[in-house]
Amino acid sequence: MYFYDFNGQLLFIDSGKSKNKDLLINIFDLLGLSTSDIAWFLATHGHKDHIGGAKLFTNAEKFIHEDDFDLLSSESKLDFIDVKKFNEKFKKNYKYKIIHLGHHTEGSIAIYDKELKALFIGDHICFFGLPIPDDNLVYEGEELREKQKYLIKEIVEKPNSYKENNLKKFFEGLREIKKYDIKYLCTGHGVILKDKIDKFIEELISLNIYN
Repeated sequence: MYFYDFNGQLLFIDSGKSKNKDLLINIFDLLGLSTSDIAWFLATHGHKDHIGGAKLFTNAEKFIHEDDFDLLSSESKLDFIDVKKFNEKFKKNYKYKIIHLGHHTEGSIAIYDKELKALFIGDHICFFGLPIPDDNLVYEGEELREKQKYLIKEIVEKPNSYKENNLKKFFEGLREIKKYDIKYLCTGHGVILKDKIDKFIEELISLNIYN
């Protein structure tokens, strides 16, 4: 979950599970804010652990890629708009870029902030289940990079993995995000990696033995 000032109003990216809504409300209370203060909500993809809390944002316009509409409940489909509308709404604001990745889900996206040099990448790259080091939510994370490379190498080398894990889309997504100047890689689960992101992405791309 990420949120920050966007054109003078609050933008929220991914919302966690609906069962954690009380925790989300408490966080807003600590910050002196209300969930109704959110003006825009962007989902990197349609899995429940990324959109479940979005119903709290009663005043927000909510966006998701149209290819993930099928992942939404009938009720949620009434709330969400195709993310292309977000691009149309802010087409004069070149600070932001929506990048369709289509690997983790068919409609998975990344959001690039040109000013912050931050890429919100959802679960295309994440550290699910790994503990966050004390006071190190944002850091270089060299050991995590090595674990990620080892994991991808294992997956790539498994028989039939290229098709079963849709690795074509995974590596295409990496090549796409490599086009951007990224200082902060904001993952869907775990820490935010900073610095030498281009090198890390290149190292992941190099693991594609099916090149």
